[in-house]
Amino acid sequence: MPNSSHQSYSETFKLEVLRDYYTSGMSTYVISKKWGIPSHSTLFKWIRKYPLHSESLSLPSELLAELEMKKRTQIARRSS
Repeated sequence: MPNSSHQSYSETFKLEVLRDYYTSGMSTYVISKKWGIPSHSTLFKWIRKYPLHSESLSLPSELLAELEMKKRTQIARRSS
């Protein structure tokens, strides 16, 4: 795990962290701490670069459907 204040991370590492984030339901803050990433804003950058349906993540279609359903439910709750 990289630990300097201005660290470069490999694409493999980023994808592993993002798979954990997308599948665990944990917050970006918790995932950042778990993986030793100094700032959860770094994780936000990766999320923009590798969105949920990114082919690089190779998430199973069943999981993608489940996550999309959860996302829609959360949006509906906020707008009520």
